[in-house]
Amino acid sequence: MRGEEVVAEAALVLEAAQIRRIFVGRQARAAQTSRIGGEGGERDLQNKARSASPEVRVELDRLGETLAERLFPGRVGRYLYWCLGLQEGRRRAGQEAGLRLRICFDREERFAPLAALPWELLCLDGSFLNQDRQTPVVRYLESGRPQPYPLAEGLRVLLVVSAPQDLPALDTDQERGKVREALKQLEGAEIDEYLQPSVQGLRARLLDGEYHIVHFLGHGDFDPSTGEGCLLFETEDRLSQPVDGLLLGSHLQGIPSLRLVILNACWGAVFPRHEGQNPFSGVAAALTLRGMPAVVAMQFPVTDTAAITFSEVLYRRLAALDPVDAAVTEGRLAIYACDPESTEWATPVLFLGVDDGRIFREVAPDAPSVARHRGEEQESLRLEIRCYGERNTADPCLDLRPLFDGPHPRETRFWQAALVPRLREFFDTFLDEIQPLVLHLAAPASLAFLAGALLESWSGLDLQVVEETADGDLVDLAMEPGSPPEGSRWREGAPRVLDATADDVALAVEIGRTLTPDVDRFLESGDVTVGRLVPLAALADQDEDSLTDGGEALRLAQKLSLRIRDREAVERDGTLHLFTAAPAAFSLYLGQLVRDLGRVQLYEPAGEGYRPSLRFPLDPV
Repeated sequence: MRGEEVVAEAALVLEAAQIRRIFVGRQARAAQTSRIGGEGGERDLQNKARSASPEVRVELDRLGETLAERLFPGRVGRYLYWCLGLQEGRRRAGQEAGLRLRICFDREERFAPLAALPWELLCLDGSFLNQDRQTPVVRYLESGRPQPYPLAEGLRVLLVVSAPQDLPALDTDQERGKVREALKQLEGAEIDEYLQPSVQGLRARLLDGEYHIVHFLGHGDFDPSTGEGCLLFETEDRLSQPVDGLLLGSHLQGIPSLRLVILNACWGAVFPRHEGQNPFSGVAAALTLRGMPAVVAMQFPVTDTAAITFSEVLYRRLAALDPVDAAVTEGRLAIYACDPESTEWATPVLFLGVDDGRIFREVAPDAPSVARHRGEEQESLRLEIRCYGERNTADPCLDLRPLFDGPHPRETRFWQAALVPRLREFFDTFLDEIQPLVLHLAAPASLAFLAGALLESWSGLDLQVVEETADGDLVDLAMEPGSPPEGSRWREGAPRVLDATADDVALAVEIGRTLTPDVDRFLESGDVTVGRLVPLAALADQDEDSLTDGGEALRLAQKLSLRIRDREAVERDGTLHLFTAAPAAFSLYLGQLVRDLGRVQLYEPAGEGYRPSLRFPLDPV
């Protein structure tokens, strides 16, 4: 689905208020008297009193049909019906046949209103596609095509129960009991609970044990003014602690066994509705872009009873090795069967990063396990990338020295034509699965940024960078135990307007060394046209001018990506010209977030000026 005309047309389908009336009004009545299990609570923090319209079902049908008309016009619609006919013919012949509808959203911010529409309601000829396991509708986000995980000893689920005392109480006991009851019937299945959770504690649990599913049970929230979604974890004094998708995704990356995250919290799947907001700033979308194979979340308020029913059936089908989209459909049908008047069956949203929906595969019980068992340390993989200096390790090395003259490639064209494919091939050769990685870099900042972009699915928490400077000094910013430090922050200097008619922006990033005057002189030369130059310096609480560990570098990169993403709309349409004086670890972690930065041009110092190096997005392979 591409093109501004599609956005404009789809945005006219329904106003936000009308969609909320359809979904939220019915949930309010269900929260008071639920058919599924008696009294039910509600997980919405934004709406206290609502009324349900008797015309909801008619509006629901009309909405689903209108969405289908916009999505499948003319020849596209005829081809869809041809595919459905072919599928039905195979089913009548006794063949297993399904038609998965993957809705892929463009990452550009002007598509935010399009992504926010409830595509789970697609309706053809009076039938909702998502109520048939043979025609699931999923939101597909490219995330590195993770492979199915071998499931030899049964599902292992970590149930994360967050109940801050400053928020309305949820019926957590019933849902925990239902999940346990469903898993009790499955051979080898285990469930552990994590109460009073923090995001740092969650990371520690995942590192200490092998879990296939993380199930979050609690409250979620969404700020329409910023387009940012969050889950509410707990502080040490049992108060609510907002955790956005970017931070949560960093703490869930790098866990090989983790295939699915279930967010039984309101608004986890919601998309921003306004142009200019990042379409993927919701929690579920952010997790998928960080490499999670599948995320199930709620796009509207959901009652306790509906959430519990959905979870119970979902687990039963996953343990039977159903594709995750088929399992989600069975969960929808369970909600619908218990309360046909409710709209809650359309509330769950599946975000998928795998092509065929299979996140697990069955293996023989006596087959050798590739999993890391509970309490077992996973050996780190050590790799080296060298553009200068002498080798002093026996680790696998990508030797790029023949292409370099000092810190620079012999020819500028080597950046795209030679370095990108060789680095991609190097990682493809040695990285078979996600595991702790120690990367020794004797390379310029642009190559560290490129390495991060190609290692996007790796967690910064499992990726240690050892930097070797051109003088041979080693800078090892190890990831210290615990949470990334919160003390460091960015201090923005006074922007300098260079060309009021230009949309491009230059950003001078300083960590430990000043470079803004040099960048200013370079831009004054007129070789590059930008609208303004923005100086940005890292500032620590202790007034230090350098990083102390890898966690600090990771958190600074995350904060900078949020600043860049929040630029004014006119500037987001231009290119960001990025100049950095920072450790390689920071450049690599920022490269991992390149999808959030828009169009980026990197530069390397050359004498008294700068040379352009890599441009992102990279050219297609």
